[in-house]
Amino acid sequence: MGTRGRKSAAELAVVRFDKNKLPKPPAWLTKEQSDDWKTLVPDLVDVSRARWPLIEAYCKHTVALRHVGQLISDLEHSESFDVGDYDKLLRMQERESRCLASLAVRLGIAQSASYERQKRSGKQKAPWQFEG
Repeated sequence: MGTRGRKSAAELAVVRFDKNKLPKPPAWLTKEQSDDWKTLVPDLVDVSRARWPLIEAYCKHTVALRHVGQLISDLEHSESFDVGDYDKLLRMQERESRCLASLAVRLGIAQSASYERQKRSGKQKAPWQFEG
């Protein structure tokens, strides 16, 4: 049996989606970015169309950060180590990391986002407390 009466506004506002009908990555993403999309989307709470640009940006920045990390590694192991190039790459890495952190919060996949959700729901635990 179902519940009696009309559904509340809060109940109607909940977006339900079928895990089998997840959005496919946009065609313009590279293979590596598409793979990140396919890994990320099943873990998201809300995959509405309005959030796709954020998901797309997250995937692009993830791949860019990976590439910058590879460039840093190559430079560290090269015969001709240039401190100026190394500094530029480290600044690029920091910029990409900041973008990813910001997007992770907005997408609700960052640790702080889950902590804020717990706080709002009244089930707040400090980040260092574990379920036991």
